[in-house]
Amino acid sequence: MFGFSSKILVTNIFLQINNNLLSTILGRFYSKAEVGIYTQSNKWTAMGFSLIGGMVNSVAQPVLAEVSNDNERQQNVLRKMLRFTAFLSFPAMFGLALISEEFIIITITEKWAACIPVLQALCLWGAFVPVTNLYSNLILSKGKSDIYMWNTIALSLLQLGVMLAAHPYGLQTMILLFVLINVGWLGVWQYFVWKLTGLSVWKAMKDILPFALIAAATMIATYYITMSIGNRYLMLGAKILTAAAIYTFAMWISHAAIFREVIAYIRRKSPV
Repeated sequence: MFGFSSKILVTNIFLQINNNLLSTILGRFYSKAEVGIYTQSNKWTAMGFSLIGGMVNSVAQPVLAEVSNDNERQQNVLRKMLRFTAFLSFPAMFGLALISEEFIIITITEKWAACIPVLQALCLWGAFVPVTNLYSNLILSKGKSDIYMWNTIALSLLQLGVMLAAHPYGLQTMILLFVLINVGWLGVWQYFVWKLTGLSVWKAMKDILPFALIAAATMIATYYITMSIGNRYLMLGAKILTAAAIYTFAMWISHAAIFREVIAYIRRKSPV
């Protein structure tokens, strides 16, 4: 028990390092204005994926631990959670990227307009964070805190090396590399999940990619549908409503099981 707890403690230390790594490096090599651009963008991104992650994490760890002795059953539970996570995360974070211009200018004024491309890039990473958290919960439910710890340490060291090497190339390059590293590292988590449960990359992609592709197509369609609107407030509202309508219709017409389950759950909870 002590060994498990100590590894979690070390992991949490490195998670904090990961969370503050980019802002620390930016503070060392860039101006306060550029650090502020990243900080503002990261704040909104983190609020988005933390909300979704909190919903998933509150049930993931106990449920996955409950079925940890039955690989087949645990894999089925994990896949259902993957679909639910992707169903929420991709439209939410891609949607935030879609409305980033209107959102930033309306909430924190046009002087922060430089945040827009940074926020858009970070939203791509943010869409995958709840999936990564779900995988890490699965690993912990198997009692493999050592895998969780070394994975986190390796990611921290990789990010540190790449960020230090890339700092002469500008803020946008560093943000892009940060996103690519963290999204790509999902493959490492997937490898260990496969070793522990037998969940193949193909099965995981079948659970995740449909929602990611539909969400991306929804945001692209919404962008072109609303691009002629001149008023920022109207544009913001139109983008949200249009994207929600298109995504909901796509879920309905594709007979997405998780969508129907969510609707059925809402109906059961709604007062008659």
